[in-house]
Amino acid sequence: MTMMSVTFEVMFRVEAEVESGEVVCVVGDCDRLGNWDPHHAVVLSRESSIPGQCRKNNQQMENRCDKENRKTCDVWRKKVKLCGMKNYNYRYFVCQIIESDSEFTERTVKVIRWETNILPRVFSPADYMKDPGKYDAEIMKFGEYGGKNHVTNGWLTDQSEIHIRIHGNPIRMWKPKYRKQTYRIKCTPLDQRYKDHLDEDEEEDEWGTHVSPPSTFTKVLVSTLDERHINHCVQSESGTIFEAGSYMIFTAETTEPESLGFQFDFYVNQEGVTPKHIGYCYLLPVDLKKSNDTKTVPITGLNHKPIGQIDRTAADTVQTKSPYNQL
Repeated sequence: MTMMSVTFEVMFRVEAEVESGEVVCVVGDCDRLGNWDPHHAVVLSRESSIPGQCRKNNQQMENRCDKENRKTCDVWRKKVKLCGMKNYNYRYFVCQIIESDSEFTERTVKVIRWETNILPRVFSPADYMKDPGKYDAEIMKFGEYGGKNHVTNGWLTDQSEIHIRIHGNPIRMWKPKYRKQTYRIKCTPLDQRYKDHLDEDEEEDEWGTHVSPPSTFTKVLVSTLDERHINHCVQSESGTIFEAGSYMIFTAETTEPESLGFQFDFYVNQEGVTPKHIGYCYLLPVDLKKSNDTKTVPITGLNHKPIGQIDRTAADTVQTKSPYNQL
């Protein structure tokens, strides 16, 4: 007697907060769902987009960090064929995907956020058969299931993470009028892969004082530590305030650390006044050859003359991989 195989067209549908360039995926414990490997996960399609936040607690966190509202509250979906009557375990995650130019290498997947409830989500064919319409119409919320809400930052898969640490009292301006100021620091990633493809006129006309174009695939986050707590923030247009004696860390993830440089812009911070841009400095890949090193970098004014320096700027590179079954 031949056994009939039952096939289900399952609608995976979830509401999640995403930023520009991010997508939502589903991964699980079968071939159709990628066998917990994010490289083979199912990429969902955006169904709708609503400006604003999905959850109030995230809005409060962003207000504390003075973060710009760049997220949208989106619904993502995809139908996947699953065969058989066994239960399927799965989780959603938010990521950035960079497709490979070669058929011999996999796409690059940067896991941004993933669901971390101890028990995974479960698709039960038996429950589905009782009311398939109800299941297909349900919109799940990213991170919320089993009466709990747990979301954690992703891990390093194909990329390296660079930390640039500034602490103590490192900003030394040479002019007396600048020495007692409070400064804001903005860190911009620079893509050094293009430096050999620009002639002198193109570089000056297009980028001005920049030595390279900004890296569009790299986002820099800033963390500040004071006596009360740690703030993890996305940078504002005029950077983040650095108080003497505090500890600031810029974090960037990249698949090509040997090609990533950084521009630091310095702004004078005054209460009730628009921050004034006074200078900048560079930390280039040639300065980041060691996995952990400390540098003193000169600060150049807007007239292209040196106005000071920043001491004890430490940089380190982290390269780790986490097992896919942690999804």
